[in-house]
Amino acid sequence: MFHVGIDISKTKFDACLLVETKTRFKTFGNSIEGFHAFVKWLDDEGAESAHVCMEGTGRLWEPLAEFLHAKEYRVSVVNPARIKGFAQSEMRRSKTDKIDAKIIARFCRAQVPSEWMPPLPEVKAIRDRQRYLETLKESRTQENNRLQSGVLDVLVHRSIERHIEYLDREIEAIETELLEFIDAHAKLRRDFMLLTSIIGVGQTTAVTF
Repeated sequence: MFHVGIDISKTKFDACLLVETKTRFKTFGNSIEGFHAFVKWLDDEGAESAHVCMEGTGRLWEPLAEFLHAKEYRVSVVNPARIKGFAQSEMRRSKTDKIDAKIIARFCRAQVPSEWMPPLPEVKAIRDRQRYLETLKESRTQENNRLQSGVLDVLVHRSIERHIEYLDREIEAIETELLEFIDAHAKLRRDFMLLTSIIGVGQTTAVTF
């Protein structure tokens, strides 16, 4: 079994391939072209059945993980705290993208983390909508805080009020669409009803869960 560690950033990802006692490194663009180039690299190295491991930081890893899963690679997405603990156990103090990728690859080989499975399309849809809804609510709170801070210019004051009205409409529309989406899927509807039947669990908590 080949093991690959990936350290991913916004524009690129560094890959480390462990081949017995040898190590291979290469950098790819964090794009669909880069994903295809990465798979070709693995093929060229004879690592078609590689176990690929990456940290679950933010959301930068998701497109690559989904792409590799669709290509039938074994993919693991690991809590960064586990990688950090493993690095400390190996007395690793230096930190570069290349070194991080190697540590992740060594972790993959030593710990054999469980395989990551992508969420169902309907669950992913709810997650993305709920995250955007939270962003809209944060924006509304920021705008309300600006008004309360005492904006003196009339034009700015009116613009903020219009923005808040727009955010209110968007939030209400997305919340309504979320409930309709859940109601249209039997399992989601059942889970939602079970969660909201618990005292203290409201719509937002149930959707987030």
